[in-house]
Amino acid sequence: SGPINLEKPSHRIRAALEVGVFLGAAAVRYQLDGERKENFDFPSIKKRFTLEAWRFDNNPFGINYLWHAVEGTFFHVAARSNGLSLAESVAVGFASSFAWEFAFEFREKVSINDVLFTPTSGLAVGEFFHWLGRYLDSAPATPSLIQQIARWTLGFPYAFHHKLDNSSPLLVNERDNLGFGKDIWHRFVASGHLERATTDTTNKASEFRGHLSTIRIGGRLVAINGYRDEQNIRTFFSNANISELNYQLTLSGEANGSRFHAETIALGWLTQSIKPTVSTVSRIGWLVGLAIAYDYRRERFDQWRDRIALVHLPGMAIEFDIGGSGWNFRSGIRLHPDFASLEARANSQWRAANPNAIGKTIVHKQGYYFGWGGSARAFAEIETTHGLRSSIGLSGLVGAYNSDEGLDRNQEDLTDDFPLSDRIIDLDGHLSVRPWASGPAIELRIGHQWRRSRQAEFTAVGRLNRIGLGIRYRF
Repeated sequence: SGPINLEKPSHRIRAALEVGVFLGAAAVRYQLDGERKENFDFPSIKKRFTLEAWRFDNNPFGINYLWHAVEGTFFHVAARSNGLSLAESVAVGFASSFAWEFAFEFREKVSINDVLFTPTSGLAVGEFFHWLGRYLDSAPATPSLIQQIARWTLGFPYAFHHKLDNSSPLLVNERDNLGFGKDIWHRFVASGHLERATTDTTNKASEFRGHLSTIRIGGRLVAINGYRDEQNIRTFFSNANISELNYQLTLSGEANGSRFHAETIALGWLTQSIKPTVSTVSRIGWLVGLAIAYDYRRERFDQWRDRIALVHLPGMAIEFDIGGSGWNFRSGIRLHPDFASLEARANSQWRAANPNAIGKTIVHKQGYYFGWGGSARAFAEIETTHGLRSSIGLSGLVGAYNSDEGLDRNQEDLTDDFPLSDRIIDLDGHLSVRPWASGPAIELRIGHQWRRSRQAEFTAVGRLNRIGLGIRYRF
């Protein structure tokens, strides 16, 4: 038992070449993109070094929080799959992002949000795909077609570099229910639901009542030998051995939305005590660690609009896990300082009252703002694992954020650098029952989102409630 620390040759030059090719291709595209010319402000070299040219940018939400997340993930996974350590891979992500902002985009001010967000999201997302690649690479010597497809799609970076190195197949002593190595514990979930959604907002004209179709996929990987097995564990890990990723897609005639959550516990202490099977409680576990995470939300339900991106900076992760014959209970809490971007929901009120004012350019052009704050997330789930298998779980996120003033891209042109703030509450719950021996479970889901947004003296409050019924498959 104990953490898995991958031992493979480190190809630092190859990793640098791969990142360099990516940056070079992006630089060519940047030079040929005529639409970017409106952002050229040609700051001097002196201003770059004295930090006068370091500002928050005013790019679209998708570029800042999807494209840069993809970039950060590429940098991190490229380093990890070439055998670099966790610390080296984080350094590669930061150095690549910094080089792009400071040197490659020399015609623009240095984007503070990109330098911070790109490597952080890359760590949170990239670690899941790194360990997923390692897990899928443990397929048998003669894998099935599905195992091959999974390995060369979801686990492509790891499989590709394994092939380049002409490495021997991984030696696996035990295999799990999917035929891969049992040394990495997994929990994958896929579900589909038909939901009823309603909104209640300050502006009654933006209320929504409608039906939604929602798909959810996700997974959790624990790269610690013996986890949830009949072994005693007392171990410290520092290789981001625990990672999680969840995605939710909602579609309807006049509605669509995406929610994304990625987390890695970079280091921590895990204990697991096994007691005699005759006891009601046969396993007790504790986890205390340092977590980094990323939450993304973008929703459009008729007139309802919401966008949130939360970069959960290193914070505390605590989990409690207890189980016995036929049952298991898991709960936990996360506490983080956050860098955030949120929809400026009260901006229309402020703009109507101040038609001639020049406020934050990011709010004026894109409708969201940058800020700082903190969040707390808690969850609990109890499940039965024999007979009528069932699960009931609750989770909640609470966050508070205030805008950053004084670093607007066009700060010198502003006449009113107004403050913004947000308070958010997200609650989710599920009840699932599987009445048959195998296959999917029937699941009931509920959700509640609450936001109170302020811009100067104006306030906007919004609520979104969802309830749905569908099926969930866990494997």
